[in-house]
Amino acid sequence: KNAATKPTSSSLSSFENNANFNYSSTKKQGTATTTNICPFTNYLQLHGNIDILCLQEHKIPLSQLSSRAEPHRCSTISGYESFWSCATDPKSRGFNGVVTYAKVGMVQSADCTPLKDPELDGQGRCVLTDHGGFVVFNVYVP
Repeated sequence: KNAATKPTSSSLSSFENNANFNYSSTKKQGTATTTNICPFTNYLQLHGNIDILCLQEHKIPLSQLSSRAEPHRCSTISGYESFWSCATDPKSRGFNGVVTYAKVGMVQSADCTPLKDPELDGQGRCVLTDHGGFVVFNVYVP
């Protein structure tokens, strides 16, 4: 879990889905967006007030993320927390990868190995975030 500066790239993907939801405790409506996006973009900055953003195919190796050498410093976006799953399987390195951004305080817990299968989890294809009243599975399936 990384505390969530805005990235600067501006390329966008054409694969996008939006959903509205209600926070269970406050009955406040929110917006969740998912998109297959490669390379990483300044999607949050360009698309307004998104509560949860799920990105697939970030293709950022865990070594870059761990050393804070990721492109555009995309693991830290003001006002958001980010939850990453990176491909760690030697056959999949540099491929796949999903990340979920959620406004600070929305996530109770997260799991980057939710499938509990080392082969599948090592491909960086799924991250789970628990928001209390609902759970989000951010999944990349080719």
